[in-house]
Amino acid sequence: AYNWLKKQKGLLSLVLILGICNGLHGFIAVLLPPMVLSFTDATGLGFIESVAGMAFLVGSIISLRISDRIQGDMKVAIIMGLLCGLAIIVGSLRPSIYLLCIFGIIEGVSGTIQYTVSSGAWLAITDQNIRGRALALRGTIAQMLRPFGVLIAGPLGDYLEFTFYPRNVDILSPIVGTGPGRGYALLFFVVGVMYTILWILNFNNKNLENLSSQVKEIIKEEVSAMDETTSPMDFSKGRDPAVSQTPDMAQEPVEEPEEEVSINSLSDLFYKILHSPDGTLTLNKRDATMVAGLIAPYAPENK
Repeated sequence: AYNWLKKQKGLLSLVLILGICNGLHGFIAVLLPPMVLSFTDATGLGFIESVAGMAFLVGSIISLRISDRIQGDMKVAIIMGLLCGLAIIVGSLRPSIYLLCIFGIIEGVSGTIQYTVSSGAWLAITDQNIRGRALALRGTIAQMLRPFGVLIAGPLGDYLEFTFYPRNVDILSPIVGTGPGRGYALLFFVVGVMYTILWILNFNNKNLENLSSQVKEIIKEEVSAMDETTSPMDFSKGRDPAVSQTPDMAQEPVEEPEEEVSINSLSDLFYKILHSPDGTLTLNKRDATMVAGLIAPYAPENK
């Protein structure tokens, strides 16, 4: 899997960047509880974490709805990374539950969308022979730095909280405010700045641009292959030409319905089908042409 990944420069760049991001998230996981509990109680901490959890759920729903449009677009992943970094900075500026809730909402939504783009790229490029091992290696590399962030954040945060910040409170208070927990907030702020700089430096990363082109090309080929296997429907005759017909069936004349159906919208069409005795609807030529026009925007090339 590693030998294969070395040849995929785009995926390798992406997973290394996300590995650094996850290492920084290790700092956040450790710093958030003591920073919040320094100015509020457990209820406030629970509220912030609940908001963040709901944001991940909302982000999943959004990702599901727009997945076709963001598939393979690494610029979307980069922009989401920038938003997440700025959200971390916002959450550190003052001892406020509201600011930290804003941080949690932006992090949850942007992180989920970014994960959708990343996972889509991996699934598109890997084939069945290597996919399992490649995805396992992806998880290993992506989470490799997180334990180091967790280990370093505690001692470093305590040093900033109890030693460094009190000595430099006049300089640092305009940035992160005053009061208990602001030393932890200072490290929170630094993590946000590093997170933002990381994505700014990779905004025009050539490997990520090539990865976008590669994934979009694969998706385009898959869509073309699906279109080739789909037979166009002959709306004027009301039957699929791909369906085989016997000579007797082919010679039978198509009878025009005596009743005028009068279909002017998709709602009319669905209503009449649902209320027909057998769930089908016979159309005259005029209504068949109308139905074809109504369906056309949702079926490219009338397929």
